[in-house]
Amino acid sequence: MTSKAPDCDLHPWFRDPVRAKAVLDACIDGNRSKGVLQIRVVHGKGKGDFRNLIHSHLSKHPDVEGFTPCDPLHGGSGATWVHLVEDPAHPAAAPVKKTQQSTLPPYARWLLYAVAFACLNFLMPVYLAFALAVAIAIIGETKFDRKT
Repeated sequence: MTSKAPDCDLHPWFRDPVRAKAVLDACIDGNRSKGVLQIRVVHGKGKGDFRNLIHSHLSKHPDVEGFTPCDPLHGGSGATWVHLVEDPAHPAAAPVKKTQQSTLPPYARWLLYAVAFACLNFLMPVYLAFALAVAIAIIGETKFDRKT
């Protein structure tokens, strides 16, 4: 049961609700100040009394946007995903925009297309080879980012 989000394990404090709430608050504050907006709170399955206590506390917490039960791979009914409100002082990292980049220079790409086209001419009818070469060229078009 691993997750990429930080965990807040409350198992040791299931008999001490006051201490469990304090640990949960510290976990929320610590992760929120780092810009982490989702944590997994592990409260255990049991009869559900401790889970209900934790959910009640989360529903009243000002830094909690919402919470949902975990899926079976991440703890099922024994854990809860907590979604935190973004801290204006420490905004979460902006998503990284991925761009497709080719490792081949443009002339090498077109040379590769020409070789593929020539090989396909011997194996298939000419019109099919041309259509395939054009499709490869269209799909393989890549924008190059210039460093400034």
